[in-house]
Amino acid sequence: MLAAASHVADELLLEDAEFVPVIWHPPDRCPSSLSELITAGRLRRLADHLEPGIPELVRLGTPAAGHRIVARLGSKKPLGYLSTIAHGGNTDAAIEWLRHLAPVAAAEITHRASWPRLSSETRRQMVSLLAKGAFRRHSAKLAVEHLVGSLGARVAALDEIRTADAVATTTAPPDDRRDSEGKIGRMLDSLGLPHGEHMGMVVALVDANDSSVDRLKRAVRQRAVAVGLGSTVRDPMELASSARQAVYACQLAVSTRQRFLDFAAIGVHRLLLPGAEAGDPEFEEPIRRLEQAAATLRFDGWQTLASYLNTGGNLRRAAHDLLVHANTMRYRLERIAEVMDVDLTDPEQCFRLQLAIRLRAGRRSLAESGLWDDAFGNGPE
Repeated sequence: MLAAASHVADELLLEDAEFVPVIWHPPDRCPSSLSELITAGRLRRLADHLEPGIPELVRLGTPAAGHRIVARLGSKKPLGYLSTIAHGGNTDAAIEWLRHLAPVAAAEITHRASWPRLSSETRRQMVSLLAKGAFRRHSAKLAVEHLVGSLGARVAALDEIRTADAVATTTAPPDDRRDSEGKIGRMLDSLGLPHGEHMGMVVALVDANDSSVDRLKRAVRQRAVAVGLGSTVRDPMELASSARQAVYACQLAVSTRQRFLDFAAIGVHRLLLPGAEAGDPEFEEPIRRLEQAAATLRFDGWQTLASYLNTGGNLRRAAHDLLVHANTMRYRLERIAEVMDVDLTDPEQCFRLQLAIRLRAGRRSLAESGLWDDAFGNGPE
């Protein structure tokens, strides 16, 4: 249906009867829903006023928002709405084009309505159970494919950013808390993102497509809402880990009054997440690369790196401790930096490396003493 969109209009949006976006053009950028541009009262009057299949030029909520051409789909009761942006001299052509496209859009949305659809409450329960890791693998796989597709998913946690003198969200009265969650839920519904509840926050499933994350960023830009984003996972059984990361990132975003925070971008604070002492794969990846390259380096890369870090990045002191020439030490550090893909002149990266080394050494000591607890992970490597 959208193949002809670029010929007449820059944007095209097909929404269902509840104004939830179904199909849009361009595919990487969903236009704003009518429910975001028109007040609820005007939207109801508009739905009653529009003639089925007859596009009309509709003024949006503010003069700056401009106009849209909107066609109602469905004769007896609305099945959905097809809309496009009205451009100056091209308005008549766009109206005529939308008139021809309306029957195709009506057939598409009727077909989609015939699909087995879960109730909103069931979808919320499914998202909540996925975030908690309560499904078996096969059930989790089916749930994720139904909700967001099979290309991968990540969890986003959302919470209200309150003013400094307001009551903390977690201790707010139940009615205020439900009202806040309701507003966030309606926003996610308008974006077409399945959502539920986890650890006292609203959590949403986001597909692996970056455009979904971009839409979420735009939606919270003008709202007092913080979003924490977990990592993308291919295995549905790992969504519980993504949810845990998202909640932690959201808590950090609320406390620092940020609108959006990706767990991957919070640096060493990731190690403060409960259970992270079992090892953050991405955090320790450079150390693993160095261990894998040990046979090809022709020198003790681990000892060289540890000596350099323990001297606070003092190359000459590290060379003296290892009884090698400073130029030799410089060459070895360049090889180590190349293998690990890090910048050893960056204090932040050196701190992360030193912390990762000590964590791994600590786990090995615990394993050798029999004190390692597998409750937090799979044990030391």
